[in-house]
Amino acid sequence: MPLIQIKVIIPKRLMFDYNKWTREIKRVMKQRTEPELKALFRGTVEGWKKPPTFWASYIQTPSSIGVQVYAREKVYAIVTRGSPPHTIRARRRGLLRFQPGYRASTRPGSLQSGAAMRFGAMMTAVRVNHPGFAARNFDKQIADVYGPTFAADMEKTFAAGV
Repeated sequence: MPLIQIKVIIPKRLMFDYNKWTREIKRVMKQRTEPELKALFRGTVEGWKKPPTFWASYIQTPSSIGVQVYAREKVYAIVTRGSPPHTIRARRRGLLRFQPGYRASTRPGSLQSGAAMRFGAMMTAVRVNHPGFAARNFDKQIADVYGPTFAADMEKTFAAGV
């Protein structure tokens, strides 16, 4: 399942009130990081007929605090990771019914999404050889885009001295 995970690693050599700092870091992640990451993820599914819901969970270990944003829907994992060429077969004794022309709503290297487009005369077949599609790698792109913002937020938090 695609997800993005961002962690704050707390140096052990610093002398401070651990509980106070972790509360402040969690507050910043809850108020700023989580909504901003969810907004970036929602942008990747804008225009989808059935967009997935994005969730967040928090992780805390003795040396790090993190937030994960993820989608539970399988389709998002498939789009994010891509699909190799494969055969699609009709279920039971039925036929597949489809339009041969298609423009995807997403493309590799972009966090933008739009409406998908289908075109051409309707066709039927017992099976179709799907050409597959390239991975969109939304989670990696979002981590690259949001990483500097997250670092700046944490620097401000530590500079404020809580």
